[in-house]
Amino acid sequence: MTRVVSMLALAAILAAPAGAVTFSFASDDNHDGPTFQGNSGGSMPDDLSEGSALSVDSLVNVDLMVDVNDDKVGGVVIYQAVMTFGGSIDNITSVARGAGWVHTWDVSDGAIDFTQLGTGTPILSIVFDSAILTTYSPTIFNTGETLTLQTSADVDSAIAFITYPILQGIGVGPLQVSASEDFAFTFTHARKPAGGLPVIHHGVFLGDWISEGSFSAHAAKGEVSEVPVE
Repeated sequence: MTRVVSMLALAAILAAPAGAVTFSFASDDNHDGPTFQGNSGGSMPDDLSEGSALSVDSLVNVDLMVDVNDDKVGGVVIYQAVMTFGGSIDNITSVARGAGWVHTWDVSDGAIDFTQLGTGTPILSIVFDSAILTTYSPTIFNTGETLTLQTSADVDSAIAFITYPILQGIGVGPLQVSASEDFAFTFTHARKPAGGLPVIHHGVFLGDWISEGSFSAHAAKGEVSEVPVE
């Protein structure tokens, strides 16, 4: 199901966006389970995925907001979507900072996919290979309650946004999202499934962990040569 949030969105939909396009969803959109889960095999790399395995309906449902009008008024369309996510966590760096520790991991081989709830029709895919997962924690042996995952085209040459006919129908085609790509996730209420902060040792997660999460991404219109090949 698609909802047009404002009448001003109609004017934006009638023409391809000239500037940036943003994509986002709020924290805890998935009301029957966690947004993310980390699966530890006891050694690197660990797996990071969406929390569908622990959701009642086995889906991570989100309201994907697409703003085709950059910073101007209007242009917002919301899609009821299902998010899937996959990536590999490796190579920790830990640095004492202030009253705690900053832990940073590499996240590679990543893919984020949004499909329409109920139909499975693809909406948007994002692929990346060089992101950073960071947390500020009270000890060297735990994560904090929050983490961030982020990357951009400035540091990851593999990042690409792929749009499908649903988005192309509102003017968001490959060219409109082929430059200045970036995204960030904010993880909140990170915890072990039974409670307590996730435990790490020498960079390895000692047991599985879950969290809520929000998302924001941005891309701009590029040159023809920058359009990703599907």
